[in-house]
Order: sequence, then structure tokens, then C-alpha cells
Amino acid sequence: MHTTLTYPKIKRKPGSRSSRRRFAYAPVARAQSGPRIELPAALAEAADAAVAEAFARSYTPDPLIPEAIAAIRGPLDSVLRRHGLLIENAIATAIELSGNAEVMVQVAVPISQAALDLCAANGPEKTRVLTLPVGSAVVKTALIDIVSYYPETGRLIAASVKRGGGAQGGSAARQDRLDLRAAGMILRGMLTSAGRTVSSVEVIVIDYYGRSGIIAGQVIEGVDLDAFFGTPIVGFVDAMTERMADAVSQRVQEHLVTLMKSTAATSENAPPPSPGRKREQGQVVPLRAPAPSLPSLAQCLAPLPLRTQGRRMSAVGA
Repeated sequence: MHTTLTYPKIKRKPGSRSSRRRFAYAPVARAQSGPRIELPAALAEAADAAVAEAFARSYTPDPLIPEAIAAIRGPLDSVLRRHGLLIENAIATAIELSGNAEVMVQVAVPISQAALDLCAANGPEKTRVLTLPVGSAVVKTALIDIVSYYPETGRLIAASVKRGGGAQGGSAARQDRLDLRAAGMILRGMLTSAGRTVSSVEVIVIDYYGRSGIIAGQVIEGVDLDAFFGTPIVGFVDAMTERMADAVSQRVQEHLVTLMKSTAATSENAPPPSPGRKREQGQVVPLRAPAPSLPSLAQCLAPLPLRTQGRRMSAVGA
């Protein structure tokens, strides 16, 4: 029988942002010498394919980076992005294998203007208990990374997954969180209209490595996923990450060996340096002729009125 987990509340530190709901769940104890998690075949194949495709692609050269080094830098940047998608895949796989939940990934949810207006005017505590139909005034589609539903308890979770390797902020991130909350209301409406019981809706941001800088909404870091979902998840992500890291290390070593051989061959075949034109001691060669005395940029723009820093410029024709 499924048991609903109860999570302890934590004391908020003085001066912390009250808008952020970060929970400190007690980590699930795992034996240090316990059996390794065997990745499902589909997840293992996806990890191998991600590394292979990243190193098989051709990348636009950069004038500052030698081509041999770019052959390593480009694939590594691509692998990091692909790893984020595989983290999402591993989390969804682990939840599904628990046998307690129905799971879907990359769910396109139509968002109505009414849902966005409700989210903009109300906090998460109010919107999480509201139910909305899809409606006819659909203004956009929100792509939800993971949607999981627990039939025995009626728990519904809509999650946005961030790897956590870079800052996620600004207006685009705020809009994404509004879209996530709006999707939660609409998903509840779709399930209840189909006869399914929804006892609670949780919209969360999974900041797996905890370095996204997200300061609003319900944020769950990777170390807390096992306790939040009530099933082992981190072990699947770690096993997938270790498999990818081994493959990346092998390919980088192969590229480094090729780079060293190429560098050695280039040094042996390099022509001797040309003597060039000698200059008498103390002679100064000007780079260019001195410019005539002209007004500076600030002097040229002095007639313009001063504007307070931070104000927006008026639109043309306003």
C-alpha cells in the first residue's frame, strides 16, 4: 500500500528570501558498498548516443582557438547540454520504475490567458488549489519536462528540470515559472474532467546541481529528489552520469593524443624565423600619424539632455 510521505519543515534563516520554497528533506540512506544500479537499456543507449553524436558533429571554428583544441571544446559544450536532457530522462525513468506513478515527459500544455492572469494576480499557494479548463482563448503552449500522477493518492506533479550549470534568471525565467503554475491548474482540470481524482498539485523546479540561481517557487535540488518522490532517483542519474563521463574521458584522451602528435610534427617542419628589418637603437617608429585635435564623444553629445540611469528610452514616434 502506498504511504504518503510527510516532510519536516525547516526554519528559515534570518534575511532569506521568503519567496523561495526550498525544502531540506532528510536524504535517503544508501549503503556505501551497496549494489550499483543497472541502467535500463534505453537510458544506457541514450547516454552512449549523446556522447557519440557530440564528438561526431562539426563545429564552427573560432579565430582565437586552434582547430585541434576546438575539436575538444565544441563536443564538451554539446555534451553538457545533452547531459541536462538525460538527467530529465533518468528522473522520469526512475519514477516510472517505482510502479506508483504514471509518467509523461515533454508534455505540451495549452495555456489560456485566464490562467496567466490568475497566476500574475495570485501567489502559488492560491493557484495550486484552483482548477481551470483549457478554454478557447489559448495564447501559448508550455512544454512541461515531467508530469507524474499517483493514482492511489491523487498526487499530481508538474516539474521543470534544470541541470544547474548556469544562472537561470531574468524575465524569461519568471515567465517560465508562471507558465508552470498555469499548466498545473490546467492539468488538474484535464484529469478531473476525465474522472481522475486529483488531491494535490505540486509545480516544482528541479535544480539538480543547485547552481541555477533560482530564487522563487518550489525548488528541489538533486540531493532531495529521493525523499520528495519517495523512490530512489539519484542513483539512476549518478549511474547515467558516470557512464557518460567514462565515454567522454576516453574520447578526450584520444583527441589529446592526436593533438600532441600534430603539434610535434608542426614544430619539426616549421621554417626558421626571418631576420626582419633591424632598427637603430633608440629609434621610435610611430604606429600612425597623430590625429588632429578633435572634440571627444562626450563633447560632441553634450547638447543632449541627461537621463536618469535605469530609465527606459521612449519609443520612436512616442
